Amino acid sequence: MVSLMGTLTELKTQNLLDSILYLCGVSGSTWCMSSLYKDKDWSSRVEETEKKMEDEKALSRNTDETMVNPYPIYAAVDQWRLQNKHKYDKGYDSVKQVNFLNIQSPSALSFVIDTTGSMSDDIEGAKIRAFSIIDSKRGTPNEPSTYVLVPFNDPDFGPVMKTSDPEVFKQKISELTASGGGDYPEMCLSGLQVALISTPSSSEIFVFTDAPAKDSYLQSTVLALIESTKSSVMSFLLTGGLFRRRRGLQDQGQRSIRLAASESHLYEDLALSSGGHAIQTTKSQLLNTSVIIEDSSTSALVTVFQDRSDPGRTQQSFYFPVDASLSNLTVYLSAGATAFSITSPHGTTQNSTVARGPLGRVEQVGNLWAVYLEQELGQWEFSINSMQSYTIKVTGQSIISFLYDFVTPFGGAHPGYATIEGRPLAGNNGTMLVMVTGMGASHSLSVTGVTLRGLSGATVTEGRLTPMRESGQYLVFVPDVPGGQFSVLVKGLLNGSQVYQRQSTTLLTPSDIVVRTDLNILLEPGQDYIIPFTVDTNGTGGTFSISVRDDKRFVINATESVTVGSNGTAGGTDVSITVEAQSASTSDFNYAVLRLTINKKVEDFVPPACRVTQVLENCSSPCGLGEWSLQAEVHDNRSVVVRVFIRVGNGTLNTTEESSGAGGNVTLVSYNASCCVPDVVILAVDSVGNVGVCSHSIRSATSAPFSTSNPFSTSDAFSTSTPLRSAVSLLLCCLLGLAVPF
Repeated sequence: MVSLMGTLTELKTQNLLDSILYLCGVSGSTWCMSSLYKDKDWSSRVEETEKKMEDEKALSRNTDETMVNPYPIYAAVDQWRLQNKHKYDKGYDSVKQVNFLNIQSPSALSFVIDTTGSMSDDIEGAKIRAFSIIDSKRGTPNEPSTYVLVPFNDPDFGPVMKTSDPEVFKQKISELTASGGGDYPEMCLSGLQVALISTPSSSEIFVFTDAPAKDSYLQSTVLALIESTKSSVMSFLLTGGLFRRRRGLQDQGQRSIRLAASESHLYEDLALSSGGHAIQTTKSQLLNTSVIIEDSSTSALVTVFQDRSDPGRTQQSFYFPVDASLSNLTVYLSAGATAFSITSPHGTTQNSTVARGPLGRVEQVGNLWAVYLEQELGQWEFSINSMQSYTIKVTGQSIISFLYDFVTPFGGAHPGYATIEGRPLAGNNGTMLVMVTGMGASHSLSVTGVTLRGLSGATVTEGRLTPMRESGQYLVFVPDVPGGQFSVLVKGLLNGSQVYQRQSTTLLTPSDIVVRTDLNILLEPGQDYIIPFTVDTNGTGGTFSISVRDDKRFVINATESVTVGSNGTAGGTDVSITVEAQSASTSDFNYAVLRLTINKKVEDFVPPACRVTQVLENCSSPCGLGEWSLQAEVHDNRSVVVRVFIRVGNGTLNTTEESSGAGGNVTLVSYNASCCVPDVVILAVDSVGNVGVCSHSIRSATSAPFSTSNPFSTSDAFSTSTPLRSAVSLLLCCLLGLAVPF
């Protein structure tokens, strides 16, 4: 018990406690143990028991009113769904009612804000828009659990500010001021890189800037992080991007110039790759821009269709189906001067000159058009006439969505599929794991096809579906991964006849290069480590340039391997390292992303010590008429005592801290109890997880200092814990499903 307590304390310090308890509480090991002990003689019938478990292991296979489901967390979800069947039977209008099942809700909201001097006229507007976005999510199913702020200037960027409190977050934003800078471009991509590293996967990031990126060399790194995290850079608000002042020309008066196409193209590429928007707008239009952004980041948002035409064409039509689960349909068109029309499934047409018509409402902010459609089931047509490049995106709210990853199989005692590192290989076959979410009790949902679709429909590769045992999961064999950027398109049938379609938000880019890293060490503060990596090619070979970047500047050098120094950084610090290999003859590149934690170095293995200074007793018969008390001093010369509590006994315990003459601290312990409770065992835990035991009994009037033994029972011994060793033992016991007493 004492060993376990020390282990849990250290796991909490290392931010591993939640993960370990998940493994022990709702993982397959728990299911395995519970299944085994249904039969008291299972050990003599191992093969028969194994066969029975194999037949029962599907996650939701036994979902019914009896809730025979081996996974507690899935059972809870299914039980909730069964108890609320009537809400499903009403249809799909109330997305909030079913958002409990939407596992794609973003976990963080991030803002990357330019604080250079040229933003002095715009930064207050950016703050107001940021506050509006934050407030629009509060109290909704889409409210983030983490808020991240990354200011950037020139040449500095950061520091990162994280909080779970939206009011604290708004206060930090309000404290930003515009100053500094100098030349025209700024360190925008450096700030965006830090934001992508500092947020969980599938998060939302908003960028406010009025200048092009000085650090455009980070484009490949940012693209790699977008692809690996599937985070969405929802919008780059290029404040004053259409007509703005160059900082170097301010002395000559209010001279305005247009942001060059080459300068904005980088933002457009990154926004497209992440499923966001690159909006060029003036300060006066910033308010309306925010409304559109808030619409594009609402709860349970799905992408029905997206594409890009570069360059534009005289006339091009796009088609997309609308199913009954969709609501709040919106078409976004990023383009300059353009004309378009939209046709409903019943043949009604509305063009871009009609702000409010039979099919919906049309709004324009800067270079972004938004068309809010009326609900009508069936296939819609969107026709565009423009010689400029443009992007189109159709979104809506729906419980039907999907998750995906390119995977590779692995063998061993527990075979399965692991997510590949970096980008998939171009021209090769590949395997994807696709999970469709939104399976309901009152409707049927099937998948009829998974397609890799290139931009402008240039390449279309159909995958071969193999349903897995788990409901809604499919293995998809891709015979030929396309050579250019592509998205994943899932089509299926709702209730057997109605076509639905969903498209991935993030664009993927295949590569002929493979980058693999190998790290099997624990990192400690103040040490240098070598991380080996390999670069292979599926193409013609040649020369490759290697770039290694990290967010803490720990990387010392990189040739055949990466040397990393932690520079004495405190334990618990996270660092992300991106290893990129780029062909010298083409623009092809691939990457591997390492997310590491500098472990706290544990040098203290000595438990706290105590000295009993006084014991007073006034006991007689009957025992309930008397009390006894104990005073003790707890010392720890190397670490801080973080907790003192009663292990045996039910008296009253009080502690106070005092400075000792040796310069350390001493914890004064006071314990009072009834004479009917003659025994006490007190535990003390220090900051690195060492646990000591102090015991006393008025039965024999003996006391024992903190030690590794318990005077009452040899079967209930106490010992100090070695945090890392105990943590590993606990993890192994959980994974193996062993019932090991602590």
